[in-house]
Amino acid sequence: MAFGFFFVSFQAQAERRYRTTESSPQWTWDLGAAAGTYGNYSYSEFDFGLNDHFAENFNWRNVVWDRFGNSSAVSSMGLDSSLRYELVSQTESGSAGFRFFVGPGLRLASTQYSGAFGEAGVIFRLGGLNLGAGVKALNYFSPGKDPVTGLIFPSSDMMYFIIISGGGAF
Repeated sequence: MAFGFFFVSFQAQAERRYRTTESSPQWTWDLGAAAGTYGNYSYSEFDFGLNDHFAENFNWRNVVWDRFGNSSAVSSMGLDSSLRYELVSQTESGSAGFRFFVGPGLRLASTQYSGAFGEAGVIFRLGGLNLGAGVKALNYFSPGKDPVTGLIFPSSDMMYFIIISGGGAF
């Protein structure tokens, strides 16, 4: 019996979702940063993203990124392009809410850092601030070699990221 109560309550909240072009523009931009390790080398990554919310639940996201590390072996720059399915819920004013995303993508960079990826995460919006977290699983087409050991880098990489951002709309 309690399950039915929660289901009805959830449905009522879902029907109050409100989305307009004023609160959800088609084109947005954002800046981001991440850190991690790959092949025993630490790196930091900065990015500039351009989002095209071309349909209610879909976002075509293109990100120019620059990765630099404690070795030139992990330093690179390139473009990520992904198609995200997004579940969005926000207040009428658009000042608070959340965005869950999941989708595939393609990373274009130097030969050793190009590959396919899948990503998922959640972003909470509070006023002009976005807070969230996500994961990106990368599968490199042709991984490079470690300059010290000569061993081939792993063909896959898991990147965990925290989202603390602002951004803007066009």
